[in-house]
Amino acid sequence: MAGVKAALNIHNALEGYNLKLKDKLEYGIGINTGELIMSVNRAMQYTAMGNAIALAKKVADMAKNGVYATQNSYSRVMQEAQGNSAGKINTINGAIELYSVKSIGAREAYKSYLNDVLKRIK
Repeated sequence: MAGVKAALNIHNALEGYNLKLKDKLEYGIGINTGELIMSVNRAMQYTAMGNAIALAKKVADMAKNGVYATQNSYSRVMQEAQGNSAGKINTINGAIELYSVKSIGAREAYKSYLNDVLKRIK
C-alpha cells in the first residue's frame, strides 16, 4: 500500500505540473511485486536488477501519464485502492493482467477512525 500511495502522490504532483506549465512531462509509473537482486557498488550506491525490476519498467513504459500495477501487486491492495483493468502484458512466464490505479478508497481514508472504534469496542 505504501508503494501505491507514493505512486499516486507522484502522479498527482506531475499532473499539477502539467496543468500549470507549457512544457508537459511524459511519465509512467509501474508497480510490481517480486524478488530483487541488489548489487552494492560502493558505499551508498547500489543497483537493483532482476525480473521484478524489468517487469516494473515494462509496466511503467505502458502507463502513459498514469499509474499501472501488475495483477500480483494490485491483488494485494485492491480492497483499499481503486482501479480498472488496463489490458495485459506479455512476459517470459505468460501474459499478466495490468490495472490502472486511480485512487485510494474510503477504507484507507477512514483507517484511523476505524482503529479508534475498534479500540473502544475492546
